[in-house]
Amino acid sequence: MQITINGESRTLAAPMTVAELLATVGLDARKVAVERNLEIVPRSGYHEIEVAPGDRLEIVHFIGGGAPDSAEAAETVALDDPLVVAGTAYRSRLLVGTGKYKDFAETARAIEASGAEIVTVAVRRVNVTDPNQPMLVDYVDPRRYTYLPNTAGCFTAADAVRTLR
Repeated sequence: MQITINGESRTLAAPMTVAELLATVGLDARKVAVERNLEIVPRSGYHEIEVAPGDRLEIVHFIGGGAPDSAEAAETVALDDPLVVAGTAYRSRLLVGTGKYKDFAETARAIEASGAEIVTVAVRRVNVTDPNQPMLVDYVDPRRYTYLPNTAGCFTAADAVRTLR
C-alpha cells in the first residue's frame, strides 16, 4: 500500500492505524501531530483511524501549548498586572524565541534563565527516517511553557494558515 509521509512516498506492508504507523516509524505519539489528507487527526483518534492507500500524511513536532488553566495561573501570578492572553495569566511579559541556539539543551537553559512563560517555535516536519533525533519537547516542557507557533518557512498565506491551525 502506497502512502506519502512528509512528502516522501512510503510502502506499507499492511493496513494500519495512525498509532501503529507512528510506532512503526519509531515516533512517540505524545510528541507529534498528524495531518492526514489536509485534516488534523485528533490524538484521540490515532488508534481508530486507518491509514488508506494514497493517503498524504504530514507528521510535525514543536506544536503545543501548555500554560496551566487560567484559574490555576491566576492563583500563582505574583504581579498586580499580569499579562492575560485568551484567559491565561502570565507573570512574565517576555516572549522568547527558540531558534539560533547551539542545541536544545542550551535553548532550555536560556528559556529557564529568562523567566519567560511563552516561547515561539517553528513547526517542522518530523524526520521519519531517524525518529530518535531530539525534539524540542524533550527539553522545553509544553506543560510548563506556552508554545506560540510561528510561520517561519511558510511561503504562501495558505501555508501559514495550515501551519497555525
